[in-house]
Amino acid sequence: MKKTKNRISTGIVLVMLTMVLMGVNDCSQQANINMQHIGNFFSYPFKAAADLANGTNDSAIRERYGNFVNAGSPTSGSGSGANSIQCNPDSTPISPVGDTLENIQQRIIAQNCVCAAWDVPAVCVDGHNCCSDTACPREVQCPLLCPENIDILHNNKRRAPPVTASGNYFSFLNSAFDVFPNEVRPLDRSAVTNSIPASGYNLGMISARRKFNELATFSRTPVPNFHGSESEKKRYYMARIDDIMDNKPASVPGYGNLAEFSADPLIQKYLKQKVAEEWHNKAIGNDPFSEKKVNPAHNMTRERATSMLADVNKGIGEMGSVTLAFGYVTASRDEVPAQALEAYKTFKDSNNNDVICVHDPNLPAYPVNLGPNFGTAPSLHFPFADPPKACFPSVVVKANGETTYTGKVRTFFDPPRVERDEDGIEVTKRYDDTLVDRPLFDVHHFKLSDQRDAVMSIPRLTQQCLQDRGCVE
Repeated sequence: MKKTKNRISTGIVLVMLTMVLMGVNDCSQQANINMQHIGNFFSYPFKAAADLANGTNDSAIRERYGNFVNAGSPTSGSGSGANSIQCNPDSTPISPVGDTLENIQQRIIAQNCVCAAWDVPAVCVDGHNCCSDTACPREVQCPLLCPENIDILHNNKRRAPPVTASGNYFSFLNSAFDVFPNEVRPLDRSAVTNSIPASGYNLGMISARRKFNELATFSRTPVPNFHGSESEKKRYYMARIDDIMDNKPASVPGYGNLAEFSADPLIQKYLKQKVAEEWHNKAIGNDPFSEKKVNPAHNMTRERATSMLADVNKGIGEMGSVTLAFGYVTASRDEVPAQALEAYKTFKDSNNNDVICVHDPNLPAYPVNLGPNFGTAPSLHFPFADPPKACFPSVVVKANGETTYTGKVRTFFDPPRVERDEDGIEVTKRYDDTLVDRPLFDVHHFKLSDQRDAVMSIPRLTQQCLQDRGCVE
């Protein structure tokens, strides 16, 4: 019996050593996966017990999220909401005739307490409905401004579309991302062309972007005096990145938006390390040897597509955006690591197809400087070419359930080609754009992961809002 136990122990050690050597030899993302599996193998029982005690195990997260949704207002697509009855934008004019003083008071409150999450209360003008500082009692106003429910997730709902003007995107790409070393490598043009959408760290980039959209407050206000110390400045911003990635609100002075912040070389290296960690948490999780994968056997039938669309629409209504996990069809029938896009809007096109507007962290939502030989390439995202219906890239779902990714890839010519246009004038052509339309399988909302982030963020956002709005000392 003792020999058997020794053999088992020796076998486990050998397996661990093999995984470490695989990671070391690869010197790549696989090294992180192997090390995460090793850590999970030993720590899982303790983490599972801690999650159960803290109410952060999977079943508790689902229950807590459902409670936050049910406590929301009707406009969030959730429930009736305890406070929403006092917030009626269609209030009738006040008429004292035949009315009790209590009814008149309730109507005054209804007309002056039309408050939404994160509103900045203002004095009502000309009797218009608004969130009034003067006529709305604080005990009514504060719970409406800072609800501890799904309505507090207002910022991501506003920032989820990757609008270039707002800079709500990372200034580096998943398709040019490498954590070994932590620098953006030059775009491998053939690889980008052949692997859109690519896997890489997309689960981490989507989750991290949503956290920054929801939890970070950027401003170009003056920063603390770092006395010329770059290391002190870096520690200051690292602490803010840590808070945001831990689902805590944080102010980020000195930068106007996420694009500016993530473009700073002092910030970018550490930020990319945190994105890689976020990918580990989303793709690997805590279970021993687990990895989030998708199954080619789960082809997109009408039933599966209908269920997916219902989940996506519900999630967008509640959180502003959702993580869409999937694989794209190849000749292989093996399970593969989940790829991901961030869905932020849906609509029906002229052919009655369902269209899901997505942010793809592989494609730039901003102009990319390609170096002295190629200049600057414009954005490959065109989400607002014809609002509100046009969006790009997108996932298109046909009536029979067939689901495809529609995007654009750019093939660069090295050296650039000199061609003649229709007028016979020579032009230099540096790239060619091609549409891709790739069939997908096992498309689903990566639900529990998104809900976990919401559950962890909501109470902290509510507390921050109460402080910002002067509702607590």
